[in-house]
Amino acid sequence: MNARSRPNALVLFTVFLCFQFFEMIRSDGDSDLLYVMNIVAPALAIAFMLPMLKRVEAGKRRFWRLIVFTLVLETLAQSMWAASDWIWQTPTPELSAADVLWLLQSGLLVVAMAQLVRGGKERFRLVTDSLSLLVSLLVVSWEFVIKPAYTDAWTEGIDLSVAVNMLYPIADALMLFILFIWVLNSDRLYSRAARSYIVLAFLLYIAGDTAYWLFVDIRELDIEGYLDACWSVGAFALALACMHEATDTRNAASNELPQQNRVFQMIKFGVPYLGLMIVTGIILIDRMNPFIQYALLFIVVLIIIRQVLFFAERERLHERLQSTLAMTEFVARHDGLTGLLNRKSFLEKLEASIDEAARSGEQVAVCYFDLDRFKPVNDQYGHRAGDLLLQAVADRLRVLQEENVTFARLGGDEFALIMEHATRARVGQLAASIAACLSESYRIEELELHVSSSIGVALYPDHAAMSVELIQLADAAMYMAKRKGGCQAVFAPAQPGG
Repeated sequence: MNARSRPNALVLFTVFLCFQFFEMIRSDGDSDLLYVMNIVAPALAIAFMLPMLKRVEAGKRRFWRLIVFTLVLETLAQSMWAASDWIWQTPTPELSAADVLWLLQSGLLVVAMAQLVRGGKERFRLVTDSLSLLVSLLVVSWEFVIKPAYTDAWTEGIDLSVAVNMLYPIADALMLFILFIWVLNSDRLYSRAARSYIVLAFLLYIAGDTAYWLFVDIRELDIEGYLDACWSVGAFALALACMHEATDTRNAASNELPQQNRVFQMIKFGVPYLGLMIVTGIILIDRMNPFIQYALLFIVVLIIIRQVLFFAERERLHERLQSTLAMTEFVARHDGLTGLLNRKSFLEKLEASIDEAARSGEQVAVCYFDLDRFKPVNDQYGHRAGDLLLQAVADRLRVLQEENVTFARLGGDEFALIMEHATRARVGQLAASIAACLSESYRIEELELHVSSSIGVALYPDHAAMSVELIQLADAAMYMAKRKGGCQAVFAPAQPGG
């Protein structure tokens, strides 16, 4: 099967459901054909899903295998339920084998849904959010549905069938709880179409189970035939979700909008407070019920935990943002190979130093130097050896770092430094130390390399008043040092009228 099979499956499922609805209305929800269709629906979904399992990503395959197994249980349960009329022709007992299979299916659906929320950056905070809403829904269900429905059972004793029936709303509440977490979780690995079908399927299963428990089990209304369509549509929705996940070649994450909708954000952050409002409203009606008061206390504790998690998460994000900004600024201002200032930052620093020197009446020195005999190293040993040599040079320059001295790599094997509050003697001493230090041999991997450095020096305001002129004069002085044999520092000549 491929992506073209999805429309065919959708048409087939639609036709099947139309016939099922027609037969449901014609027979008033009770016919042998409906029994057959209830068995065929999950079996048909399985038939479409099985060929798709091997095409689903390995990390998602467990979820879909569990879903297939739940549909197998659904098929068996429907078959046993029909067999009681067709083969045995006996009244269905209060607790039949089919009921056990359906209960196992509900439990397995909860386990399958748990596979969806194993990860996610906001998982723990979303769990507290959803749990507060779950508690409020359980309180409402207990006080206004379950407790009144089983009033006689509390006094006469709860038998096995009643206990089993009470497990359905618990399983449905757990499914709704996990569904909330998954929908609100920003880490979604499934495609948008698959997510939509999964949500639809589980909501239909929850609605069908709840309606069956409330109207058939409790109120004993003969409407189960009308509820079968919920499970048929749910099974087909799961099949379509699996087909989308297996045949959608695009990355699910690429389908996401860059920003979440504002309404969705309001719902996402308002979930715990909705639960608080529900339970508070119930207390206004029945303020003496200790069970509801304890539930309210539990929700308040959850909200406090949620707020702590929220602020801790925000603090982590803030620290990560600050670290990222610092790293970005460092990368923008520094040379990627040596970690020294790059040319742009060097020029900005020089302009700022000259402006400060102009106000204080002090001097600024610029040294411009490169490596003698660097090109033969690159030519003979390759660019890797050359890069390692440049990094070793930068390390030696850091050792020579002084107060008010800034080193930079301008490009290639060209380096420079700025000395603030400079004097001719101090900059001359530092330049000589650089020439001597850089001329010592280098051990690069298995190689022993020898280079030296020629250094040109220019002073503000003695040689020039502009940063560009200072650099040009220092560059010219460097070439004078090279002509004198290298491995030395030369000051720029005094300018006429200086």
